[in-house]
Amino acid sequence: MTGRSAAARRRYIYYPDKLTCVPTGVTDWNLSDPLFKGVFTGIIGEPFRPGRPKEVTDEPVASWVSRRVHPNVAQNMVGAMLHGIYAGDVDQLSMRTLFPDLWRREGAYGSVIRSFFNFSGVRKYPASDWRLRRELVPLLRWHLNQYKKENAMMVGFIGGMEVLTRALKAYLEKASNIRFRLNTPVKSLVKKHSSIQVR
Repeated sequence: MTGRSAAARRRYIYYPDKLTCVPTGVTDWNLSDPLFKGVFTGIIGEPFRPGRPKEVTDEPVASWVSRRVHPNVAQNMVGAMLHGIYAGDVDQLSMRTLFPDLWRREGAYGSVIRSFFNFSGVRKYPASDWRLRRELVPLLRWHLNQYKKENAMMVGFIGGMEVLTRALKAYLEKASNIRFRLNTPVKSLVKKHSSIQVR
């Protein structure tokens, strides 16, 4: 865990020729800085922009953020963040995969901001999301409360993210209906009834 110290909160983006501190609060925004061009007007205008066509099933993050907010925000702010996290190209990374909730909200309500003013009482989350939430939240509640007591800002595994994949592998190896085949090429995935055959 990383404590909520001033140093832990600071993040910087190099643009266009200097380091700019990323705001951590509402009063920290310097909208005259070139890095933040389009942030304010983009967010204000988001509810009034048309939603995506129904036939669009996915799009790059850069395309989505440019459409909903502003191209400058997509390339310079979101691009810098995702490059640091995924070491990936914001013009190639999938919006639906990385930000499924934002993708769902636009699809359901035509706007992310308008979705927060939905008073119909109906929350259009997939049933699978609710099932997963019911399973995981009780397991994680104790740990989350501990992090709050520690006033932690960031949480990670001792040993890195590999700890998670190793734990998942060890758990799945105990199942009688799961076999791991390493260094084996996959030729196709075929859906058959309620299962998927790997060939």
